[in-house]
Amino acid sequence: MRPIFSAAAVLLLTLTPAGAQSSIDVGATSCAEFLRARANDSLHRQASNWIYGYASGLYAGLKAGKHPAVMSLSNEQLLKSATDYCRANPASTIAGAASEWVPPPPPEPEPPPPPPKRDFFDFLGTKPANPGGRP
Repeated sequence: MRPIFSAAAVLLLTLTPAGAQSSIDVGATSCAEFLRARANDSLHRQASNWIYGYASGLYAGLKAGKHPAVMSLSNEQLLKSATDYCRANPASTIAGAASEWVPPPPPEPEPPPPPPKRDFFDFLGTKPANPGGRP
C-alpha cells in the first residue's frame, strides 16, 4: 500500500501546473514605463539588470571578436545613457536604448587589385617579337 501511495503522490506533484511562473520581455519595456518607474520599483530593477546583462554580453562579444571599439561603461553610465535615450525617445524601448551602444562594424578591407591580364604567350615563357608575323 505504501509504494502505491508514494507513486500516487509523485504523480500528483508532476501534474501540478506551473501557472504561478511567468516571464516578461524586459527589453520590450517602453522607455516611458522605464522613466516612470522609481529606482526601488521591481520594473526599474528588472530593466536595469537587463541593461547590465545586455551590455555585459555586448562587451564580451566585441572583445572576443577583437572589435576595435570595445566599450567600457560603468553601471551608472549605462543607466544614464539609457535614461537620456529614453527621455529623447519615450515611445522606444529599453532594447532600443541598448542598441545605441552597438558600435558600427569595422570597415571592410580594400580588396586586392586584380592580377594583370595575361595572354597565351605569358604562360609559355616566350613572347614573339612580331605577333602575327607582320613586319
